[in-house]
Amino acid sequence: MTSLRDQLEADLDVFMDIEAGFAQEVVLNGSLVIKAVFNERVPVVNDYTGETESVLSTLVAKTTDIEEVRPHDTVTVGPVTYEVLEIRPDGTGLTTLTLNKTGQD
Repeated sequence: MTSLRDQLEADLDVFMDIEAGFAQEVVLNGSLVIKAVFNERVPVVNDYTGETESVLSTLVAKTTDIEEVRPHDTVTVGPVTYEVLEIRPDGTGLTTLTLNKTGQD
């Protein structure tokens, strides 16, 4: 019999499947390659006020893949490097990292 934890882990593996188009490979601290879903920073316009807000980029990864990540660590997505600002586990096996762009490799 499969445990609930094992089933959740299998479900997360499907979500992090690169070939399905959800995830991509990213590099943590210059050496650890993991699969994660990257959400690029985009400006958001408030329809009521016309003000533009800038939302920071985020990275969603399996919590077990990023247990050692700490604030100020680096994440490289393609040629762009980001600094980890915030780490938010959601209790379901996924963790969201809030990122700030620091430069290009």
